[in-house]
Amino acid sequence: MVAWNSSGANKMQNILVISKDEEMLNVWTTFFREKNYQVICEKNPNEGLQTSRLLTPALIIIDLDLSQSEYLEFCRQIRSTTNGSILVLASKNNESDISNYYQVGADELITKPVNPMAVLIKAITRLARQEWITPRKEVVQMHV
Repeated sequence: MVAWNSSGANKMQNILVISKDEEMLNVWTTFFREKNYQVICEKNPNEGLQTSRLLTPALIIIDLDLSQSEYLEFCRQIRSTTNGSILVLASKNNESDISNYYQVGADELITKPVNPMAVLIKAITRLARQEWITPRKEVVQMHV
């Protein structure tokens, strides 16, 4: 797990990327940091869940190789930790019932293989819309 100092002096939004794909983690980290976002990467779903609870990120990108039922349960658990946007990257065989992903809290399902720039654009659009519609609070209390 990566620790992050969330002092009020830094107004950068946190983005959590949960993926085992090292190459894509590097790509997204580079893209988002160029746009002045703080990126936290986790390779393990359990550590990703814990980091989400600790940081309440504005955006979570999930790219895991799980069965559909495991993916849905993980999305449900992540949604319980944050009111931020959740983008799920799923293989074609995992998207059979797209509505299930939305029912458990995903904001968007993107089919793999993905264009990293398309993910970046969708993510930044969601972050901008989130700030415009409902400004995030400085402090979010979670009872776990």
